[in-house]
Amino acid sequence: MVPASLLRNGIKDSLSDFCAAISSVQFHFIDNLTRLHGKLEIMVYRCLHE
Repeated sequence: MVPASLLRNGIKDSLSDFCAAISSVQFHFIDNLTRLHGKLEIMVYRCLHE
């Protein structure tokens, strides 16, 4: 299960979208962080999604 936004836009935008859907969560990200390896992005997304 991989969201299309993760494949298309990376972890930053995907987690930002996910957190925006939950009113009690604030999302902050380091601006200059480069894209992570595909499998690592998926693992991080899944961990935070749980």
